[in-house]
Amino acid sequence: MAYGRGEIFRQETGYATSHKDLPVGIYLAAGILEASDPQLEGTGEIVSGMSHLAGVLATRKYPGLKLTIEYHPGWDTPT
Repeated sequence: MAYGRGEIFRQETGYATSHKDLPVGIYLAAGILEASDPQLEGTGEIVSGMSHLAGVLATRKYPGLKLTIEYHPGWDTPT
């Protein structure tokens, strides 16, 4: 979610303006410990960014979208 300061959200909005379906499977996952890492979540880019994207996609109600979201307790990025 960090790339391009929200570029994924701009791309999704552009796609949604001209498409009624997104016939793909998307798997989103994050480790809960990433939420407490100021370098990762301090700018709202890992756990909250993933949650935001999942919410945006869900509200589109794309008939062909298979969205899977997982929050893994005790996981963070390797050091």
